[in-house]
Amino acid sequence: MAEYNRDEGLLQEGLKQALYSACKSIWFDWYVWHPICKFKEHSKWLKTAQGAFEWFTQCLLDEGIRTDILQSRVVPKLREAGYLNYHKLVTRLSDPENFEKELVEVLGKAGHKMKYEGAKAIVRAVGVISKKFENNIHNIYNYALQKHRKDRYKVAEEVCLSLTRSEFYWMKEKKAGIFLRDMVGYGVWDMALQPIPPAVDTRVRRVLERLQLVNNRNNVRECRDAILSLASELNLTPIELDVALWTIGDEKICGEKKPKHDRCPLNLSCPSVSL
Repeated sequence: MAEYNRDEGLLQEGLKQALYSACKSIWFDWYVWHPICKFKEHSKWLKTAQGAFEWFTQCLLDEGIRTDILQSRVVPKLREAGYLNYHKLVTRLSDPENFEKELVEVLGKAGHKMKYEGAKAIVRAVGVISKKFENNIHNIYNYALQKHRKDRYKVAEEVCLSLTRSEFYWMKEKKAGIFLRDMVGYGVWDMALQPIPPAVDTRVRRVLERLQLVNNRNNVRECRDAILSLASELNLTPIELDVALWTIGDEKICGEKKPKHDRCPLNLSCPSVSL
């Protein structure tokens, strides 16, 4: 195992090269060749106002619940009850109190532990999209594009601010990062990757700790800062690095209980390879 000196604030060269190569190849594979993603179908779906709204709603609800349960139980229940149909939901804004109560009930039956926050977030999102973005979530991007023309960095910056610092409720940086990662990665919104906040979920934090880049993986701020610093050192965007670490953190590679070092692209340089 190669030596690793964290105090220098620099990655050991072998690990640095391995991580850079992994990030570039994983980012490409994830959005073009990965069989789960079904690139063309998902891209076409996200380009519709309804598809983008559904994905936005899923990102909003991605808290206090495992992602697999969200996608296998909660989302189907919402879709079955018509609560992912934007045009139906916008007609309910005349009675927001009952609208929210109904959503709480559906989310609760589907097993979402944060049903009150989730219901409030959906009602607030429908209201913001209808009033501020003319019933089309794509206008978050379109308005920024009109304002900043061809400056892809400023467009991305404006979009991120619209999502995280506007009237949207419960849309934290993690969720905004997940939503924007796909809107850009699937070729729906043409803007720079650099300003997009990294999601830094459980998988990413586990890999950061095993790479000895953080002292405490439960400290989200420390992990986010590590992502930003590491991305800068590797000349990558934070979201590229985030996607790569998330993929490496899969249970089939760098799982919680028993890492599969023979499957990891960092196995020759990882400081935790002896685990």
